[in-house]
Amino acid sequence: MSYLSANQKVSAVIKANQKGEFTKVNLNKYKHTVKALTKTADDAVKFWRDIPATTLTITDLDYVDGTLYVSSLSTGEFASTLRKVEYPFSDSDTSSNIEIYHTVHNQTETRAPIRAMEVINLDGVETVVAAYTCTPLVTIPTSSLSDGAHVKGKTIAELGYGNTPLDVIHFTATDHTQKQEDFVLVINKERSADLIRVADLTKANKAQGLSTPEMWAKAGVPTRPVPLSGVLQAADQDAQFIATLKRNITTGDIDLLSFRKGAYFRLNDFISEYNFKDYQYYPEQEMFRHFQNLLKTDAGYPELTRELAKEAQK
Repeated sequence: MSYLSANQKVSAVIKANQKGEFTKVNLNKYKHTVKALTKTADDAVKFWRDIPATTLTITDLDYVDGTLYVSSLSTGEFASTLRKVEYPFSDSDTSSNIEIYHTVHNQTETRAPIRAMEVINLDGVETVVAAYTCTPLVTIPTSSLSDGAHVKGKTIAELGYGNTPLDVIHFTATDHTQKQEDFVLVINKERSADLIRVADLTKANKAQGLSTPEMWAKAGVPTRPVPLSGVLQAADQDAQFIATLKRNITTGDIDLLSFRKGAYFRLNDFISEYNFKDYQYYPEQEMFRHFQNLLKTDAGYPELTRELAKEAQK
């Protein structure tokens, strides 16, 4: 069972099950509270002529141990704002202005808001891992967030220009040595997703951070590109999978799909040499055959694994 949030003119929560059935959750049936944010962006500012600044009133949310973190664009000289809101909601909240160094732009920036973030533990320190448009990756210790504070984040990576990050998630997966390891995944709008070891994030966070221009190439913490193009949102599903909302570039639909950790792609998204019935696996490729059979089963094509097994026995 999965729950999806939608927000057009009216917010809604949609429940989806394994049968592909979608049901709108009647929120009025449940006890709820409301928190109104102050000094939020208004429509007096527009981007590209007709995109109101209110579309950036809330850019991402993360809930950790009774605190709701809210990244946003606000009014005022320092427009990039990171809020801490206690839950259950009360009248008080904390609003901090965030400053970062953007290597591609070679300048300190205070206006552009965080676009996607995840609050995680880096070597015992609760830290916001934040991604901005175009695409610096920044760490901000939550202990530095106090009301009215002007906080400088540490730029630990430059993930590439011409891109908007859509989501940042944290999960545990089995690495190539069959050991459990923590990862952060940055979902991007215009490029492949970036898979990052938390151990590398921790190491980079202890270093000085990026402070010189880097106009074209990636810089900072090492990342592994994974083919999750079209993914709009992601979440840690379980020990083996991440759940995603993915745009189908063939039909235009938005699909609710699971991706196997370690693979980060679905074999049925493309047709390759392996799909031809007369393809023969060399002995040293046996591990690939087993892995592809697993991915075929994940995607709902178990009969193709049987056909391959018969071919292998000939």
